[in-house]
Amino acid sequence: MSMEYNKCDSVVEDTNTRIEQLEERLRDERDLITDLAGSVKQLATNNQQIRTVGPPVLQQCLEGLPERDLINLLHKLHASSVPSHRLKLLEDLSESHSITAFQLGYIIEQLRYLAEKERAITLLGPRLLDPENLVDLIEGMERDPYQDGAVLCEIARDVARGIVGVYR
Repeated sequence: MSMEYNKCDSVVEDTNTRIEQLEERLRDERDLITDLAGSVKQLATNNQQIRTVGPPVLQQCLEGLPERDLINLLHKLHASSVPSHRLKLLEDLSESHSITAFQLGYIIEQLRYLAEKERAITLLGPRLLDPENLVDLIEGMERDPYQDGAVLCEIARDVARGIVGVYR
């Protein structure tokens, strides 16, 4: 009978440990979601309004990556600590989806290194549904207090010139 109690105690202890692990993971996920929400809010605050591109019907066609897919991508980019993994996510996206300039801004915000941001612009810039709005993204990056902003602006300008020559 004592052995049965020991087994039960062990199962209860294992279950409690697993519950604690899941609760910790839930707290981490909530923190991550809060961080992402803050990043999205910051982008919305810092970036100027994206110009509309014509009548509402045309605007609906230019929605880009569905919101749920964008949030998933941003979560994966934020959670990954391996640059090659983040770049693979961007390469996969560039092969399968088109995005808006505003979405590109969100994506760039989640990348940690200048080289990743440069690659994101060169990979995804040609996939923009609204390349004329890349100008807004460039102007937002020009206000970046770090030197990275100037480098990214030059790359984005080159991409913009290659797409439609929207920035002179």
